[in-house]
Amino acid sequence: MRLQSLQLRLAVRLALVYVAAIATAISFFIYQAYNAAGSLSDRQLGLRAADLARDVSLDTSGMPRLDLPLELAAAYAATSDSDAFAIRASDGRVIAASPASFADQVAGWPATTDSPSYFRLKNLGPLVRDYYGLSIVLNSAAGPLSITVAHVRWFIRYFADSCFTSAG
Repeated sequence: MRLQSLQLRLAVRLALVYVAAIATAISFFIYQAYNAAGSLSDRQLGLRAADLARDVSLDTSGMPRLDLPLELAAAYAATSDSDAFAIRASDGRVIAASPASFADQVAGWPATTDSPSYFRLKNLGPLVRDYYGLSIVLNSAAGPLSITVAHVRWFIRYFADSCFTSAG
């Protein structure tokens, strides 16, 4: 079909410009939402690591140990399939981990530094999930500790699931 009218051709071109502009705007907002979620996630990981460092103390024999408050211990136990942490001493020895299998995962990792090091773990755990995490050295009552915290990358999966289930 050939468009004869100049008015019709202009209307079609204008419609294509609007569609392109709307697609660009939607892409921009999705990108901004993803970045905001990533920033919040990074901040949350840093706060978790700091909380864990505050809860490490020395026992009577001078060995470091983790004394989580009951509500925090219950929260980690309830979300053991979506949140993980491992605390290592400066010699690489694991002080505490949740779940225990996460200690095996990080035991062979190189020593962390004072600068945050973010990572992704794909297809981890019994539910085969992707994790996003942070490793950093923080000071505690027991001296400097290498703390690794991770959680399931829920935002991407939630966003993708909600977009595709509402579209279909």
